[in-house]
Formats: sequence, structure tokens, C-alpha cells
Amino acid sequence: MPAPDKDREAIIREMLARVRGWRWAGATVAGVVRAGRLAFDPELRSRADLEELRRFFCSAVRTSSQRSFVGAMFSIYLATWRPDNAATRDLAAALARSRSRLPQRWSELLRRLPYLLDGDAAQRLGRRMRAAGDPWGDLIAQGIRDPHASGLLLHAHLAFVSGMKPRLDQPAEAERVLGWLRPKGRKARIEGAAEALDALLEPWRSNEPPENLRDLLLERLVDGYGDPRVRVGDPWDAMDPDCKGVMLRWLTGANIGFFLDVVSQAEESHMWQPRREFWWGLYRQGRIGAAWVAFCPEAAELAERLLDREGGPATLKYGRQTAGGGRSRTSLLIMKIGDSVVVEGSHSYKVQVFRKADRGAPRLFDERYDCERIRLAPGHDQQAHHRGWQDRVLRLIEGGRGERRSAPGRTPDRRVRRGRWRWRQS
Repeated sequence: MPAPDKDREAIIREMLARVRGWRWAGATVAGVVRAGRLAFDPELRSRADLEELRRFFCSAVRTSSQRSFVGAMFSIYLATWRPDNAATRDLAAALARSRSRLPQRWSELLRRLPYLLDGDAAQRLGRRMRAAGDPWGDLIAQGIRDPHASGLLLHAHLAFVSGMKPRLDQPAEAERVLGWLRPKGRKARIEGAAEALDALLEPWRSNEPPENLRDLLLERLVDGYGDPRVRVGDPWDAMDPDCKGVMLRWLTGANIGFFLDVVSQAEESHMWQPRREFWWGLYRQGRIGAAWVAFCPEAAELAERLLDREGGPATLKYGRQTAGGGRSRTSLLIMKIGDSVVVEGSHSYKVQVFRKADRGAPRLFDERYDCERIRLAPGHDQQAHHRGWQDRVLRLIEGGRGERRSAPGRTPDRRVRRGRWRWRQS
């Protein structure tokens, strides 16, 4: 954990005073190393007063007989490594002259990976990772205790991801990168993850992957980094918007399909099948930009049984529909279609169409919804599922303007096979 700014400045001032006055009474290796970490901190390297400290530390590394100090400076080198950086090069040169005085841990690491003090260390380590079936396990075996560390390991990660890009349309290669990002039993890597997620999703910006690869990416990325629709911060916010859009598109399809599957089992009315065809058809046309589900308690229990029994992916999240009384069995599908928010519901619930400016429009991705409050909100349109309702809903979505479109009629046939949720259109 970095020291607070005021403590950091105090450490720097004290170390500069010791170096300039050559006063070492009361100095400890731990205290000197704390100052060394600040002297080589990438965020502080532009400070002129730290150049004096860096020169001192490089000289001390070349001449010190204290293995603990030289080893600590090697650790600082790895953690603060930057490509084509003078401070990195100077510290690497000093450490190269002190190999014989490194603690055994670092001596063994340099014996296995002798290029770690070279200027192309990150590229060469990235190539090694690409050649390894299990990059995480291989680095652990070489003696790197935290392969997800910053500095040199971050740049090796970026080199690994860059070299893997041409292969990531292949499931086995994508799974290797996913395994590196989140090894079994470990937390997912955050630093540099946006670049890796971009690389994994970029091949599918205008194409669709095989179902097994799409399911793999959905499950593992949401499991490791959360749902990008509701998660704020890295890595989702640092991604290329088009690549993030791939995940949003897939999650929209997963939520719509999940809703249709569950409600089809909970809804006994013969009127439900046309609704399946209509909404699934709109999704297939690319017109539904986002979707979220709110299940009533009964449907939520059914959803959980289906997920438990069939091993559904962690991507199938949903909210809860809380209205009671005659609407206690109503479940909702909340969709963003163009500039409209559209709410479909089970059990004779009318389609609710809200304009962008409507204050009563429900937000997507909330935890709880009351279908009666949505229905009674002022200033929006409603459409019952009477004959020809599909075309009337389309006109409402389009605000009654433009060319009239025929309602979609593709029939979803979404099934669970081999423990994964899939869908197929006819």
C-alpha cells in the first residue's frame, strides 16, 4: 500500500539529507529501501530531486555487500520496470554487476530467466508465456511468486496478449488467455485487463463466434470482472467501446433468451408463443440495444431450479418484480430499443412504451421493479396483445414516424444442452 503523500515527502527529505550529509546513524535497511522504492516510482521519476537519489541507489547496489539490500532493489527493479526508461536501465546495469550478491531466490530466478535484466525482458518473457500451455503455472515454476504483479510482469502480460491476438478466434487459445487472466483459485488480473478483453472480443465486433466460444467468454469474463452493465470502473470502462459492445450484445441476447425460456414454462397462456417470436425477432434484427429481466418470486424459483439443474452460466443475472395481489405472478422484460424503454410482461401485462424524455421510464439493471408502478406511470403508451399488436408496438417504438416495418416472426428454439444455455432460430 503506497505511503500517504505527506509521509512520502518526509521519507524523501530524510533520505536526501542522509545522502548529502552522509549521515547514516540510525538508518535501517528497511528505511533505506522505502526511500529507494520512491526514487524509482514511475509516477515520481520526472522529479529532478529524485535523480540524485537514483544515482545514489545505483552506486549502492554496485558496492553493497548486504544481500538483503541488493535483493530488495532487485524487487524494486521488477516492480517499477518500464520499457526504454533510463532509470530502469541504470538500475538493471547496477544489478547486473551485483549478481553474485543477490539472495538465493533472485539468483535462481536469473539463472532460469537470465534475460530479466535486459532491455527486451518484457518481450522475451511474453514470448515464453505464449509458448507455455499454462503461462501462470510456468511463471510460478520459474520462481515468480506473483505473475500478476506490476512493472516488468505487466509489460510481459501486454506483450503476451499482443502476440496472442491473431489466434484468439480459436477456442483453445482464448481459453489459455482466460486462464492467465484468472487462474483457478485466484482473483482476476485488473491491471492490463482492458487490453486483454479487447483482444478477446475484437474478432467478434462484426461476426458471431461459435456458441461454445461465446458461452465461454461470457461466463469467464463476467465471473472474473462482473457484469459490464452494472459494474463501474476497470477494466470495462477502459475498454474500446466497440469491443465492450460485443459483451453487451451477448448479454442482451442471454437475458432475452433466459426470460423467454423461464416465462414460457411459467406462463400457461396460448398467447405467449407470438410474444417469443416477436421479441426474439427484434433481437435478431439488432434492434434491442440492452435488456434486463425482473422475475416474480415464482418465476425466480423456477429460474434458480433451471440454473442449478442445467448448470447455467453466471451471466444470467436478473432483478425482482415485487408487485403483489393480482400481479404477484407477473415477470418483466425491460428493453432499450432506440430512444425508447419498452417493458414486456407475462400474464396479460400490456406492452409499456416510454419515450426518452418520460420521467416515469424504468431504468435498466435495477434490483427491484414494481410492475404496477410502471403501468400507472403517466405520459407513456401501452399496447394490449390483441390482433396486430406487433405492428402497433413497432409504430409506438418508432414514434409513429417513418416507414412501417413488418413485425419480426423468427421462432426461437432455445435449449439447454450439455449444461450450457444456447438458442437456435429457425
